[in-house]
Amino acid sequence: MSIVKRQHYVWRHYLRPWADNESIWAYLKEPNKIIKSDLMGVAQERYFYKLVDFTDAEENFLEKYIEHSSPQLVKDLNFDFLRLFTSTSKLKKALDATTNPAVDKEKYIEEIRKLEINLMEVGHGKMEALGQKLLTYRSLNDLKTIEQDDYLFDAIMFLCFQYFRTKSMRKSALKSFVGGKYEELANKSWNILSYVTATTLAKNVSLDPKIKFISPNHALAIHFRDDQMEKYVNKVADDALVNYLNEKVFDNADYFVFADNEEILKQINIK
Repeated sequence: MSIVKRQHYVWRHYLRPWADNESIWAYLKEPNKIIKSDLMGVAQERYFYKLVDFTDAEENFLEKYIEHSSPQLVKDLNFDFLRLFTSTSKLKKALDATTNPAVDKEKYIEEIRKLEINLMEVGHGKMEALGQKLLTYRSLNDLKTIEQDDYLFDAIMFLCFQYFRTKSMRKSALKSFVGGKYEELANKSWNILSYVTATTLAKNVSLDPKIKFISPNHALAIHFRDDQMEKYVNKVADDALVNYLNEKVFDNADYFVFADNEEILKQINIK
């Protein structure tokens, strides 16, 4: 197993519609400049998904959190994710405890290190695969198939997972723990907490009878309403709406804004 050093926190499949031969224009809010880069060179960090070690007490706390906060429908999923996140920590403890002289500890240490770095990259890839079908939707008829083949929960799960995994959401959520008793644990376990939150929200949203899906050609919005009229709605975005949404993306982006050309980034930046 080779180590994946550059791990993306923005899925490259998202960026490809704006790319030309795997290259894309990007505005960096800091240091305030526009660049052209290949997809491998943006929205990534070294070892971004590397797993961390948990003490037995921390694992017990997280187990109780999942037990009491997870709806029954997704509880097993959340416990599976916790086991995945803590697997390398358990392997290290087991290796430290062994006294068998035949065990090549150096060899196993290296294999565990590879798992620490790669395991969540693979896990995130499987979660992103849930959205492959959703990202192909281009019409109202496409949108109406979302409840066929039991795809609704997977689609909503994908959207919730992508939302809670963002850097801005992590920064916002962890603010409340700063200086408190659980600050260190919250930082260490954010990937677990974000996953549990995403599955819970996905379960609630996918079963809510008041949900309304709005597809403006190449995106999906979820609205809640009291009436039951037009559960599925397709809207054509005019130039004014596109410009408005572009400006919102630009204003609320933390690090990058992506586009298929340099001019649009310059125009929005000037505004």
